[in-house]
Amino acid sequence: MRLELLQRKVEMGHTPRRTERRASRSGGGVPAVISSMYTFGAPAVSRPPMPDLNSPDHCFPGLRTYTENKLAGGGRQVDAASMFDAYAHPFISVLALDWGQDSFYQPCPGDATWPQGGGAADWGLHSETHYAPRLQNVTLSGVAVATDEPFKTANEMVTLAYKSYDTVENTIKEMKTKLPKWRLVDRHVFEWSEGAYDDDPIMVAQQTETLECALVFTGTNHFGELGSSVKQHLTGYCGFDQVHAGYRDEVWQLSDHAIWPKITEKLSKCSSVRCVGHSLGGAMCDVFSGCINSGRLEDPDYKKLMWYQGTPELMPEIGSQEALGAGPGSAPVELGIVDSLYTYGAPAVADPPLKDSKSKDGCFKGLRAYCENDMSGGGKQADARVLNQNYYPHPKMNVLSLQWDRDSHLGTCKDGDSHWWPHHNIMVYEDWYLHSEQNYADRLKVLNKQNPQNQIYEESALFVNLAFSAEKPEKQVQAVIRSDMPGWNLVERQSCADDGEPVLLAQDQVSFDCVLVLPGNKAKRSQHYGTGYCGMENVHSGYRDYLISTVQHPNWQKIQKKLPQCRKVMCAGHSRGGSVCELYAACVNNGKQQDQDFRRLMWAKGEPSAIPPLPTAK
Repeated sequence: MRLELLQRKVEMGHTPRRTERRASRSGGGVPAVISSMYTFGAPAVSRPPMPDLNSPDHCFPGLRTYTENKLAGGGRQVDAASMFDAYAHPFISVLALDWGQDSFYQPCPGDATWPQGGGAADWGLHSETHYAPRLQNVTLSGVAVATDEPFKTANEMVTLAYKSYDTVENTIKEMKTKLPKWRLVDRHVFEWSEGAYDDDPIMVAQQTETLECALVFTGTNHFGELGSSVKQHLTGYCGFDQVHAGYRDEVWQLSDHAIWPKITEKLSKCSSVRCVGHSLGGAMCDVFSGCINSGRLEDPDYKKLMWYQGTPELMPEIGSQEALGAGPGSAPVELGIVDSLYTYGAPAVADPPLKDSKSKDGCFKGLRAYCENDMSGGGKQADARVLNQNYYPHPKMNVLSLQWDRDSHLGTCKDGDSHWWPHHNIMVYEDWYLHSEQNYADRLKVLNKQNPQNQIYEESALFVNLAFSAEKPEKQVQAVIRSDMPGWNLVERQSCADDGEPVLLAQDQVSFDCVLVLPGNKAKRSQHYGTGYCGMENVHSGYRDYLISTVQHPNWQKIQKKLPQCRKVMCAGHSRGGSVCELYAACVNNGKQQDQDFRRLMWAKGEPSAIPPLPTAK
């Protein structure tokens, strides 16, 4: 049998195992490998079986497990996912888990066709309630083997495989009970909005003594992901000719995602990495591990996916003070917040209204301004962007109806309906002319002169032209600051979500206060269905997606690294940029450290200091 299998591998065209990993040509170190795989109810992924090209016998260390019930009449019920397609499983030891009687185990190369060839598909056997108890009580030939390898490790990994579907909070809580020597060190949700919506949580857990890690892929958790399993034609991937196209695509998209380098940064700090997954997550493990262990340095798929082995180190648990940079016995790290918001003609972004979790009354400091003309006949003309295709309430904050040649109207945060200003009714007309920079700047200038002691009017007037400057050339932005904001410097300007809309950061060189200007004119305002973000529900999907794209871009780190030098951070934005600003502030100020959206935005406060200005643009 072993000879026959190896012969098939040669026919498939696999390269022989390299006895030693070649160092990167760029001097990056030694490419990492997957040390073992533990999968539960995984469907098959290729034809012929996926090999471990880093192993002499092409066998993956670890265990592939699926549940089955042998029936008295001679038939059997089998976890439906494990027999979902007609391809082969990888070369790895396999365990058919039964209940109340002996299970069946075959060491590597196992039988890559199991459980094909009979049995009734039973989706009821696919749950944790079947896998976990059976692994705890597994017997072979009448002997309990749950404490023997590889079953002992499988007993640990089954917890991680299923907790990948759960929240960070619940995962950490259960790990402390069931896996006290392990900690959750990273978790990200990879989201895909092209075609059917899909999101894929991925976790990294670390053993605190050995420093080994488990990379955990999640199975099907969204209706839109079913297409991956039914896309069953074979295709090429990472030098392998016949790989299940749907599972290939899952790994392929992952390697192209902006978050993947954050995952590999953690993996490089592990003494070794094993791959764990349930269902589709197990299939992803098979394809992923086959590619990583192929060591095909010149293959473009391998290049996107691989990472280099670094010096192992114990990583902090998600949400801990240690994760924020606090050393043993040191004072707790104080996280930065958005002190105030200044938005101009911003569409609404969430229902219920966004609130400032750092204030007792939930009100953001600052001012939301929109241009409006009260008409003599009783109607109103209002900035069209504030009204157009927008039926959410605005955030809890002071709001200003900016008038011309008559008194403006201030609604305080505590007013009952100020978050609905301007009201949608037949007496309010959309006017796109009122959306212009000139209208806002002129009206705020007049208002500020009329109310010289009003700080929020003063700051709103101070930042108005800068808020409109995201799309302007750098030379013009610097000219705006020199003209309207004496004593301030432009200290960073980076394109993130869109090349034509850079994020701006300016600082007062005396107080060290900073204002962050977020763009958003390319955000999809028509994508106005509600979705979740940063622990909040029913957030405008288009603005949320734009903010995520902004902060996932590598250039965002250049902005974020300078925020600790600011005494206060204010956020300003015009139009959809104002909406993105409001969402950013609500997330930063809610302080939910176990939420990945918050972790992307958070920074630790430092000693306020002057940030060097950008060179004068020519």
